[in-house]
Amino acid sequence: MGKTEDAVENHPLLKAVEPEGILVYSDSQRSRLCAEKWAAFFIEEAKRGLNEGVSFLEEGEGFMRFNSGTSKAVLHQALQQLLGVYEKRK
Repeated sequence: MGKTEDAVENHPLLKAVEPEGILVYSDSQRSRLCAEKWAAFFIEEAKRGLNEGVSFLEEGEGFMRFNSGTSKAVLHQALQQLLGVYEKRK
């Protein structure tokens, strides 16, 4: 166990949870929008803040990363809402 894990384990206000999830990236090239407009779409129309993929890895250029620390059911609902907003704009 490392220093971080020890600190969390020994602190009454902290709890560590092993991640169980999915990493979702959105490809702006497939949306036919430039990366800037794709990012604006998520924020302004879909009301969701995503991170530019390139901020995580060089190969992430042109992608948006959907970060979520929640259950799969809530993530599924959020993704369905995003897709619904996108379908309406087509």
